[in-house]
Amino acid sequence: MPYSLYRYLLSSVIIPFLGIIIFLVSLLLIFQLARVLNLLSGQGLSIMDLTQFFGSIAMSFLPLVVPLSIFFSVLYGFYKLSGESEFVAMRALGLGNVKLLAPVLFFGLMSALSLYLLNQQGIPRAKKYFAVKMGEMRSNQFFSQLKSGQFFTEMKDVILFAERFDSESLKMENVFVQIQSQNNLKRIIMSDSGRFFWDEEQGSRVLKVEFFDGNLNSLSPGDQLDKTLFETYQYPVLQEDILIDESHRANAMTHEELQKYLSLSDKELKKMGGSPAYRLRALVEYWDRINTPFLCLLYTLIGLCLGIGHFRSRGKNVAFWAISILMGYFSMYFFFVGLARKGSIEPFLAVFVPSFALLFFSLLLVRKINWLS
Repeated sequence: MPYSLYRYLLSSVIIPFLGIIIFLVSLLLIFQLARVLNLLSGQGLSIMDLTQFFGSIAMSFLPLVVPLSIFFSVLYGFYKLSGESEFVAMRALGLGNVKLLAPVLFFGLMSALSLYLLNQQGIPRAKKYFAVKMGEMRSNQFFSQLKSGQFFTEMKDVILFAERFDSESLKMENVFVQIQSQNNLKRIIMSDSGRFFWDEEQGSRVLKVEFFDGNLNSLSPGDQLDKTLFETYQYPVLQEDILIDESHRANAMTHEELQKYLSLSDKELKKMGGSPAYRLRALVEYWDRINTPFLCLLYTLIGLCLGIGHFRSRGKNVAFWAISILMGYFSMYFFFVGLARKGSIEPFLAVFVPSFALLFFSLLLVRKINWLS
């Protein structure tokens, strides 16, 4: 086959691919911008910092965006070639399906390989950078409102007063805290000093507060007062707060870090603050990184089949089948992954069963094309 024809076939797919991937990433960035805009204000970030920040967000979208972009670009490119009879003309020259589809299948294979390599190092690091940066900005915004000699009410059901607060060391002196729990139990803590610190819990870093040399007064609804003296006392007032740092989650681990985490014994996992439920999530993430490149190949094949198959004579059918395939796959995927995270099914099966169903469907389409030949 002449190289010019190779280039023409590839350009019919690559140009739409780049356009679709830019559109989808930009769309997702707009939604993400609405989430982080309030945090970005007042942070004093440079242009370089902003570029790196939004670049890390964009890279984190690639496992979702790349397979979809391949699917729609291949479908569009070959549907257009078939609609304008260019594909028929190439077939009339004696070129078979294999020769005509080889350049695009090679493009799908290279895309899958690139995404696989990025999934091992680049994308997890981008996600970790984004999570760390978000944690820093949330912390800066949170602690910027904590002032010496002023009441602080940004924590849920907690009123805090510190005579002196150091924003760099996060240490406090002469601390008063009132905590109102859901069962109407009121607790008052008075201590000589205290500090905020990050603690490992369930695989994530959680911001907590620790008090030193003080007393804890608990007042029940019946006005019964219990007083306890302590040398140190920790209270997870921010356990469910937005300050939870997700940079230690499985999707932010490199391939080596994830393998090391999965090799931990139950005892070691518990010691570092993990749990069996989190191990299941990590296993889902591990198999997802293998499955996503596989999806690139499947979407390439299905896009080719829909573009040049018997659907080409009815444009509405192509759109219907494309949407149905995506909805069917993602419905199955989220259903099985939900079961895997509950321990009802092996993570490997949860990730790959929908993909094998998609593979079976793609093979049916390939047989249909061969029959039309």
